[in-house]
Amino acid sequence: MTPANDTVRLLAASGQLGYGIPVPAFEAGVAERPDMIGADMGSIDPGPHYLGSGKVAAGESGIVHDLALVLGAARSAGVPALIGNAGTAGRDDQLAHVLDLADRVLADQGRTARVVTMRTQVDRELLRERLRAGRVRSLPHVPPLTEEVLDATEVVVGQVGPERWLDALEFEPDVVLSGRSLDTAIFSAYAMRHGIDRATATHAAKILECTSLAAARPGRDASLGVLRPGAFDFRSCGENRPCTPRSVAAHAFYEQSDPSRIVEPGGHVDLRDARYEQLPDDAVRVSGSTWVPADGYAVKIEGARRRGWRALSVAGVLDPCVFARRAEIDEEVRAAVRRVTSGAQLRIVWSGGTAAQDGVAYPASVLLDVVASTEDEAMSAAGAAKQYLLHASYEGLLNNGGNVAFPFSPEVVSVGPAYEFSVYHLLELNHVSEVGVLDTVTIGKGQST
Repeated sequence: MTPANDTVRLLAASGQLGYGIPVPAFEAGVAERPDMIGADMGSIDPGPHYLGSGKVAAGESGIVHDLALVLGAARSAGVPALIGNAGTAGRDDQLAHVLDLADRVLADQGRTARVVTMRTQVDRELLRERLRAGRVRSLPHVPPLTEEVLDATEVVVGQVGPERWLDALEFEPDVVLSGRSLDTAIFSAYAMRHGIDRATATHAAKILECTSLAAARPGRDASLGVLRPGAFDFRSCGENRPCTPRSVAAHAFYEQSDPSRIVEPGGHVDLRDARYEQLPDDAVRVSGSTWVPADGYAVKIEGARRRGWRALSVAGVLDPCVFARRAEIDEEVRAAVRRVTSGAQLRIVWSGGTAAQDGVAYPASVLLDVVASTEDEAMSAAGAAKQYLLHASYEGLLNNGGNVAFPFSPEVVSVGPAYEFSVYHLLELNHVSEVGVLDTVTIGKGQST
């Protein structure tokens, strides 16, 4: 472990790298001379599609823009840049894509960087061995994992904790790019390496990884954490983003089933005695959290399998009578789909509600969502659903020209393969190195190998 400093200064650049980092707040944070710059890039929040397909949620130009800011600032300041969930879902090919983009960015800047990558796809044989040994546990409301389900799963990733990040930091890299990772690990591992106790490091990281969501007026601006053993100060780097004890304490409810605990692979942080104190400059000081170790060590594993193909159509509704008769219309639409195919799954979602006030009509919308075994079957079913939604007949029909309006052409679109989560369990490890393969590479100026 690196000897403890008086303070460790952590700058959170983005909780969703690739969607446009607010530049003024980021530059204000860089001016605070942080010891590292961290950013998260993904999660399971966008659903199983990105894990199953290997696609990256953010567009390439957005990723390049944000990487240029983070990597350029870190290299100029001589501090490490740590990026978690690179590529969205933790797949190895997604991580490789972000590494290629980082190489291009640094080459354009005339820089090089020594990078540690952390590949987090889980070895299938390790999974089978632990599954047969009864060492794969279900999370609440999730059925037990079977080998049949595992065989149908496209890929499985493991959500590594700060222990594996500590291993990566032993290489003293300029950049760490990780696959699937705890959002907190980006920041907590760096702080722990520099002498901060795990409870303080993890509690600070839980707030930092969302940048300015813990402000009284939440936003996506960069945020700064100043840590010392037993306490940390948190503030947003954006204008008009004051932090209060209430707003920072309330962040314990964010993505937590129990706001008194932050659960990690090796234990949890107990927040029941945490204290929050208002500081000048709209900052908050936090202290009093404690670390409670667990028996054993387990990481969450995630996998997705393909269900078929998806087609969608969306329409607007202005007629209150249409919305009032939606149950009748649904039956006619479903009957039309059954005439085309018996295998498609149709979901009809009506939203809003048409009402009249002062003579002004307020619209509703209806979504047609079809999943079938082939793309042609999905498009055929969605096309039939769209047509009979448009021309369904019902008592009180006012206009036989059409019930709804389609805002786009084509009215029906194929969105490709449809995936569902098939693995959402805990994998017991003998050692943290069983998930998270570390590699080193130099990138920039054509150096990537």
